Amino acid sequence: MKVTKLHGLGNHLVLDCYGCDRGSINSKRAISSMLKELPELIGMKRISKPHIVEYKAEQEPESGITGFVLLAESHISIHTYPKKSYFAFDIFSCREFDVNRAVDYVRDKFRIKRIRRNIVKRGY
Repeated sequence: MKVTKLHGLGNHLVLDCYGCDRGSINSKRAISSMLKELPELIGMKRISKPHIVEYKAEQEPESGITGFVLLAESHISIHTYPKKSYFAFDIFSCREFDVNRAVDYVRDKFRIKRIRRNIVKRGY
């Protein structure tokens, strides 16, 4: 499915990813790799290096990694919760992109068992 800009300022792909490989979503290297590879795969241009932050919460299940990369078209971000085998992921873009290609890449990279996806039309 290719997202097309019907109106407004852009499209926002939002994924809730369940049953993920805990090791890969707790790996700064794997997350950085994804943030470097995915933009090119879906025809977008990175304008920053991936930014990765590991967070150690007081309650261990809330710990995880947050990563994002800025794009000429907007951004890609990920927020992981390895103890819950879950992560939240999004791509916001002011131009068309192949949603299925992005979802398939992320599914394979992190061995996701179940994905809930939503596409939000942003703007006016």
